[in-house]
Amino acid sequence: MHPIEGSIYSSTCIFPLLFWHHPMVVWIVKLDLAFKAYWGHDGYDYPGAGDWYHHVHHVKFSCNYGSSNLPFDWFFNMYETGEDVWDKEMENWNK
Repeated sequence: MHPIEGSIYSSTCIFPLLFWHHPMVVWIVKLDLAFKAYWGHDGYDYPGAGDWYHHVHHVKFSCNYGSSNLPFDWFFNMYETGEDVWDKEMENWNK
């Protein structure tokens, strides 16, 4: 994660303080952010909770910046299905 992206991502736990929530909410939101980042990067296959398109983003890095249910990657011509990545992984699997 880029340092600027990480700073913005981590500082969103302070957002509930603007609405006079209990300080414990900040801690709960911070835990949620930490676990969501972990669960989103633990692999795309069982028992992982990530998705294939995010895995392709980590392999190629110049595609699939968003989630698979939003059309922005397709709209900006950065969507990649990852068929070549799948073929390469299957070759390694069969060895």
